[in-house]
Amino acid sequence: LRKTWSAPRKGQDRMTLDPDMLGQLLEVFRAELEEHLGVFDQTLMALEQGADADEQVRLLEEMMRHAHSLKGAARAVSCPEIEELAHRMEEIMSDAPGGAAPSVEGIGRLYRMTDLIRKTWQTRDGRSSETFDLADALESVPPM
Repeated sequence: LRKTWSAPRKGQDRMTLDPDMLGQLLEVFRAELEEHLGVFDQTLMALEQGADADEQVRLLEEMMRHAHSLKGAARAVSCPEIEELAHRMEEIMSDAPGGAAPSVEGIGRLYRMTDLIRKTWQTRDGRSSETFDLADALESVPPM
């Protein structure tokens, strides 16, 4: 794998990747993204079904790890939209008091973020011809 480094310019802190390497990274990212989305869906369903307190903590910790990993992976492949959405998921989960499950409203917000991540990637990956404005979509998920 070839890396092409360029001297950082003012305000620039990312390396420039060879197009072949970026393509390979995007393939890995695509597979990881599907795994993360599956975990988000399963975890949210388990939280909705009323897991006990210990299980809620375990589920939230797992979901937080996946959101954090997704955020870093999105940054690595220069996908700031998904990076931002994963960061917002972390914030929603962090707002839950004492490791407890988010409220019904919080779970709804996490579902919406999961859907926005999926939609953003499908649009970027060319699997959806639908266009949407992420900023407008995020307004439909107000902060807590």
